[in-house]
Amino acid sequence: GGNFSTGGDVLEDYPSACIINLGDLNVTSCQFNDNRVHCYRYPPDQSAAVLNLRAGNSSFNNNLFYRNRASHHGGVARINSGNHTFSNCTFNGNFSDSDLCDGLYLDGDASVQLYNSIMWDTDEPDNEIWIDGGTATLEYCNIQSGWSGSGSNNFTDPPLFEPGSMGPCYLSPGSSSRDAGSDPASSTCYPVAPGQVCMNELSTTVDLVVDSGTVDLGYHSPLNT
Repeated sequence: GGNFSTGGDVLEDYPSACIINLGDLNVTSCQFNDNRVHCYRYPPDQSAAVLNLRAGNSSFNNNLFYRNRASHHGGVARINSGNHTFSNCTFNGNFSDSDLCDGLYLDGDASVQLYNSIMWDTDEPDNEIWIDGGTATLEYCNIQSGWSGSGSNNFTDPPLFEPGSMGPCYLSPGSSSRDAGSDPASSTCYPVAPGQVCMNELSTTVDLVVDSGTVDLGYHSPLNT
């Protein structure tokens, strides 16, 4: 796990502030906050504030994407090809100056799956996910503008975020994103060296009580700093 921030602007052709990926990748329990990318060369639609996924198979598990900003497509990611999964991720407050896609921008033949995740508080409605090519499937997700594409058990309900010791996106007691996931927290586990982390070892609440019962949606924080 880790916290990724450029602390400023990235000015490049085909840029991404954190990851440009052409192969297989696993990223678990990280925060990607306050990254900014300005793409001033043609074609601008290949920029993204955090991720530029051009090939391979990647897995993003239990990550927070908060307040990232791109000048063009992809307030979080531009995904061109490959198969990519986001599980127990929270996307909050991300922004694209182009007003096209504040979250995940898909083109080419990309295949994207989101599970047990939250996408909320984008700058413009209806643009958390923008598909110019490829496919997206959502299961057990809370997405602000709703989702009529492939998948099931998705809903639209304010997640009632509140700030805490490890970030801005803890779930308040009345949040419908608690106990709303696909499986028990104890069996929702992701690989980290040298083993795995399960969501019942982490917390989504400011009092840092571990998740129990059905897994909560979105990012789970560690119990100490």
